This record gives sequence, C-alpha cells and structure tokens, in this order.
Amino acid sequence: MVDFSDMQRVLKQIQKRQCKKNKERRGGELTEDGTRYETLNEYTEGTGIETRDTPEIDWETIFEDAESHPDQTTEGVIGIGTDGKPVNMDLWTYSDYQNSGTGWTLSTKTITNNAYQSLYIDVPGYSNGNIINGEIQGKVPQYIKEDGEGAEFKPVLSMHHTFLNCMSLVVAPKIPSTVIDMTSCFEGCRNLVVAPQIPESVTQIASIFRVCTSLKVAPEIPQSVTNMSAAFFGCSNLKTAPEIPQGVTTIASAFQYCTSLKVAPSIPNTVTNMQNAFSECTELTTPPPEIPSSVTKILAAFADCNKLTGNLVINIDPSSQNLTYNQCLSGAATNEGTLLRLSGNAGVALLNAIKNTAGSESHVVVEGSEER
Repeated sequence: MVDFSDMQRVLKQIQKRQCKKNKERRGGELTEDGTRYETLNEYTEGTGIETRDTPEIDWETIFEDAESHPDQTTEGVIGIGTDGKPVNMDLWTYSDYQNSGTGWTLSTKTITNNAYQSLYIDVPGYSNGNIINGEIQGKVPQYIKEDGEGAEFKPVLSMHHTFLNCMSLVVAPKIPSTVIDMTSCFEGCRNLVVAPQIPESVTQIASIFRVCTSLKVAPEIPQSVTNMSAAFFGCSNLKTAPEIPQGVTTIASAFQYCTSLKVAPSIPNTVTNMQNAFSECTELTTPPPEIPSSVTKILAAFADCNKLTGNLVINIDPSSQNLTYNQCLSGAATNEGTLLRLSGNAGVALLNAIKNTAGSESHVVVEGSEER
C-alpha cells in the first residue's frame, strides 16, 4: 500500500511548482478573486486552453476549519475544491482509488445484471445534467473526507471517466494538482472547446479527449505522462498536435481520425508502440521526422494518410522480436503529386517490406530506388 504521508508530501511539492509556474506564465497577475476571468479570450489567453490560476493555498488550515458546502444535503462527506473552498458533493460521484484507501477516483462503477452475466458499468463523476452554460457548477474536488473514526482528507488521485459523455461541457474546469490518472476523463465531450491544463502529476491520459470533435487546440502534455494511447482519437477539428514528451511509451491510436491534422509531431525515443497512431489522418501531409529505434509496433501507423508526402526516416531495429508493421502504409500517399521517401537504419529489406504495405496505388519509394 502507498504511504499516504509520503504521497501527500510529494503532491504538495508538485502543487507548489505548478503554482509558481502559473504565476510566471501570467507575470504574477491574477484576477481579483484569483480564480476567474470575465471573457473567454481572457479565460484562455487566446489559446483555447484553460489558464485560470489560483494563489498558493494553505491546505492544512483549510482542513482544520473545513465544513460541508451550505447547499449540500449529502451527509457524512466534505469536499474541498481546487480553490480551497467547499464543494457541493451532491453533484459528484466518487469511489476509493483502486481500493487502496490512499485517495479517491471521481467516478464509480455499478453492476447491472442480464440473463447471461453481471456487467460493470462506469458511472461518470459528474452528470451532464448539472452543467450550466457549458461549465460545471463550482470547482472539482481536490480533497475529500468522509465521516468516521480517524477520518482525514485524502486527495483525488484519479479522474477516470469523470466527465464521460458530458455533451454540454464547453469549458473544462481546473484539474486538481493531486491527480495522476486522467484516462477517458473527457471522452465523448463532443462540444468541449477549452481544454484544461494537465497537472505535472498526471501519468495516464489514454483516451482523455477521445471523440472531442470540437477541440481545436491541445493542451501541453507534461513530462510526467507515459501513456497517450487514443488520447486525441477522433478529434476531427484538432489542427496542431501537441509535443509528445520524452518518457511516453505508447501513442497507439493517439491521433487516429484527427482529420484536420496536417503535421505529425516528433516521436521521442521512449515510444515503443505506434499502432494506428496516425491512421485515417486524411489531411496529414508531413510525417514525423523520424521513427526511432525504440519503436516495435507500427501496425497501420499511417493507414489511409492519402496526402502523406516527403521523407520518413525509419530507424526501427529489424531484429526486434516484437516487430509488427502490417498495413503500416496501407492507403498512404495515394493522392496525385505525393511522394513518400523511406530511409533510415532499418535496413533495405525492412524498408522495402514496409513500402510494400502501401499497395499499388501509393507513391512510396525506398531511398536510392526508383521502383514504386
């Protein structure tokens, strides 16, 4: 079991760094209450990213004086939001994080029975019906305490499925600096326009913005993240990919069906899995500068990227036992005027094998060869 005291100390350090970084980014200027901008342009600084900052919070003092929200009817629980003020916990669903007792997940599961089996169904942490004018009511809980002997405030560690299919959400709320897992947090939020800043504590963002079809600007991905699988899957209005940080190991389906994306980001040498990474990106013209030697899975990585052209350097190790490249370039570079040139340390045999996944309609050559 995780030592909660150690976890709390680390999370407080992360929070202090994030607060300092936020103040530096805004030149130390805050609104009167430190939390809210009056217009969307101020709110996002023209970037489409949630940038509201709060001053550093004395959590220990807040814990000592904490009371439940005045409008709350649910008894036996107190939630403290990202602004250090009480949260109406009537609006939130939560559960024990991985049954560990170390913190909370802002969602839960319920069991439904049919004639054949019992099924677990994810219940979002926040209901679409509680969204007003595109935003949640109040703040996201950062710490929660339930009544009981020896009860203490514990951090929100996971926002897995918290806003799943919240179709009315337009502006994302501030994310607690304690969160480490944002898997599928905003999945299915088709009207989400303003993404949140992702805290430096987060490591998992798989499917975080899956099918957020109104999202045009991606937030910065912190260096702590390791899993980006399907992170922007189906974000059909996303025009620019975020920088993929060193340390990410999988970008499987990360940008699949991003049909407005034109330039692929650089792939760090920690990535091993690129399966379907850019599949169905029908406007993608520029491949990543290199596929590094760390990568072993490029199955359908650029499938149906019909406008793909230029140079693709492939440095994959051909001796890797886990190497899969089927359909890597299936349907790629098929448009008139396209020409995709393959080169790199993968070796002529593997480069030709990858080229042959493209099919007869594609315009793909291995560098030094005129054969298409």
